[in-house]
Amino acid sequence: MEASILLQVKRYAGQLQKKKKKKKKKKKKKRGTKCKKKKKKKQNRKPEKKGECSYEVQQVLHRNNTELHYK
Repeated sequence: MEASILLQVKRYAGQLQKKKKKKKKKKKKKRGTKCKKKKKKKQNRKPEKKGECSYEVQQVLHRNNTELHYK
């Protein structure tokens, strides 16, 4: 009984510190699929045929006025 009272007094005085419990680190869960998706290769644009324009003419209606926009 006396020993427990002495421990309490020492703790109160700050001479004795309680042992801190170490926290276990949680492992992060991996998101998404386990297998990686393969990236698709970009295909080269089709070569232009001779005699064709390199741009496309697109007709756009804008406030009842027809304007030609070039791509």
